[in-house]
Amino acid sequence: SVGGIHHWTDVASTTRFDYAPAIASLAVEYALVPALPEIAPAKVADFPAGAQRPRYSVLAVEETQAVLGMQARPWLEGLRLTMQDLRQQLKSGMTR
Repeated sequence: SVGGIHHWTDVASTTRFDYAPAIASLAVEYALVPALPEIAPAKVADFPAGAQRPRYSVLAVEETQAVLGMQARPWLEGLRLTMQDLRQQLKSGMTR
């Protein structure tokens, strides 16, 4: 039995600003959107949160990988698989 709280994320850290164009690029590649949107940087201060956030943080998943006996994949690979799944769902009319 696996108890407690475990964190999971794909491997390799990235920023929201790097993640956004990757999403957009793959969305164009998989014909989910017609063209790349303009993506502009934003300041954390522009989006106030209820809790103070660190300037840099990443989830440590080594313990979870060991407990589950699984290896995380690179985040871009996971994103690509997600976009492929989304495209397939849209083609088959399975989205809500």
